[in-house]
Amino acid sequence: MLTIRKEQLKVFSQNEALNFEDRVAAHLRKIFPERSELLGEEKLAELIQHGIKRARVYEIVAQRDVCKYLDLMMIFGQDFDTDPKLAWASATLHEEFLQGHPTEKILRLCDVAMEHSQDAEQKTEVTNHV
Repeated sequence: MLTIRKEQLKVFSQNEALNFEDRVAAHLRKIFPERSELLGEEKLAELIQHGIKRARVYEIVAQRDVCKYLDLMMIFGQDFDTDPKLAWASATLHEEFLQGHPTEKILRLCDVAMEHSQDAEQKTEVTNHV
């Protein structure tokens, strides 16, 4: 019988975390090339690590969900979840009916973000045409 010690499991977990961070970095460079280049490799890695920690605060831990959270960070800023100007983000992340449902929480957050993004674009268009 094969036995895996706790130390070995820890190494596996660390390797998986590093692989995930590398995959997310590649994704962010592809989807947000200008912003990623502006940040540089070191700051991009720091942003990813920060985003993973912030997502965990909201029980968002599945890799796909964390990736979406990081996409929102790239769009709205590193601390969008606590930015008073983006109160909709914090309100959504703390909605009672979403507690215990992290995938639904990130999907709802993406929907609300899209609504607010479109509202901002429409306001800009209206202002530019007046």
